[in-house]
Amino acid sequence: MANDPKSATGGQFGVRNDQFEVAGPQAHAQWDMSDLLAPTGTYIGVEDNLAVQYGGLTSASIAVINLRILRLDGVIVPLKFMVPANNSRTPALTIFPLLEGFLLSCTVTSAAPLSTTVLAFIEVGLCRNPNTKSDIYRVLVSSLLNSSYPLGWPDQQPRLSLDGMGQYHSQAIGAPAAGADFVFAVPTSSRMRIVSITATLTTAVAVANRLVSLIWDDGVNVLGVAPTGVTLAASGADTFTWYDGADITAPFDGKSTAPLATNMIMWAGSRIRSSTTGIQPADQWSSIFMQVAEWIDPT
Repeated sequence: MANDPKSATGGQFGVRNDQFEVAGPQAHAQWDMSDLLAPTGTYIGVEDNLAVQYGGLTSASIAVINLRILRLDGVIVPLKFMVPANNSRTPALTIFPLLEGFLLSCTVTSAAPLSTTVLAFIEVGLCRNPNTKSDIYRVLVSSLLNSSYPLGWPDQQPRLSLDGMGQYHSQAIGAPAAGADFVFAVPTSSRMRIVSITATLTTAVAVANRLVSLIWDDGVNVLGVAPTGVTLAASGADTFTWYDGADITAPFDGKSTAPLATNMIMWAGSRIRSSTTGIQPADQWSSIFMQVAEWIDPT
């Protein structure tokens, strides 16, 4: 039966024989390369390496990459690689040597729990000398990484860093000096959709009317202005909130709202900032936060 090509284990998948076995809790599998067809078309040559591009806004995350390779002598060898995130939106490239054979599987997981607000993107592929990003010839795994769901090849479709809805999180904006407006510049290798912004302006005793607007620009040119329609007098405080679809409302209980542009997406180097006509030297912006959806931008 073992050598019958018409058996259930024969046909296009080859013939089972005594050289193929799985034994014991520490299973050792061996493949008879003379009788069985290669189980995968992904062949790893002697000059091939594993290329890992991993970037994330955390230094605690470690990506665990597990591979199984069928050597030419018929033995299935497991390999494990550990890659720390670089606490940057720009993925760092790490190269690992491999052994010759057929790649059976590749999975990627996070060694430690990752917050749902942490942005971490990983790409795992095969490359050849001189082992740069441009030498990657086969992408195995490419996606955002989290601690709940492993990534795997060949079952999952690779994704670009800009695919999907982005990673939602809060983004703090540092309070400016007294008498100055706040400003936030989108970081390098980042793309953000601005969902909402909230900030508090506390006015000093100097008598003047303060007129507040929100401005977004490309770093030089103004792209849009969202006025609040609010006149804030001396010795007061108002919390302003901008979001898509909001109405302009007069202050109520020290709070007011104003609209943002619909589906407001900003790229690296573009800015969002307040503009306060009549601001006085002792006026202070504080408690400035945005809700954003963020992607790692390969550009």
